[in-house]
Amino acid sequence: MGVLQRGEALYTLLTDDGTNAEELLWESIKKTRLTYAAEEFAPRRLKTKRGVIVLSKSERMIDDWLYDHSIRAEYERGLNLSGTTITPDWYLPDVKVVLEHLGRLHDENYRKRWRQKKKAYDENGITVVTVSEDEIVDLDRCLTRKLRPYFPTLV
Repeated sequence: MGVLQRGEALYTLLTDDGTNAEELLWESIKKTRLTYAAEEFAPRRLKTKRGVIVLSKSERMIDDWLYDHSIRAEYERGLNLSGTTITPDWYLPDVKVVLEHLGRLHDENYRKRWRQKKKAYDENGITVVTVSEDEIVDLDRCLTRKLRPYFPTLV
């Protein structure tokens, strides 16, 4: 061991088997942080009634509602709009309507991306129906009201 410089530790905490406990603790902390980060940002894999994999519980509820009401829906189908591919949450091909779940409007980057997406829809004459996270609590009433103009038999 060399000469200690001012501010250096005078000892190393060792475990019973002689390994450096501080290094072991730090490695454990780093692994835990990586695990939490991966869980936080990794897409969830939730299966809907019709077998589609969606990214959130709210999206699963919406997809299941569409299924229960016999509304044909294509989840995350890319649409070519003016040479750019836009991926709506759902495309309802029988009525040519896009259904978007706006689940993260509290996030500024999300809002910015949504405004860009909405502008592309508007510029291409695409009808968009939105469902906010607040509306999920009364999803049946919300979607029935918003989709009845396109599906008059909805009850």
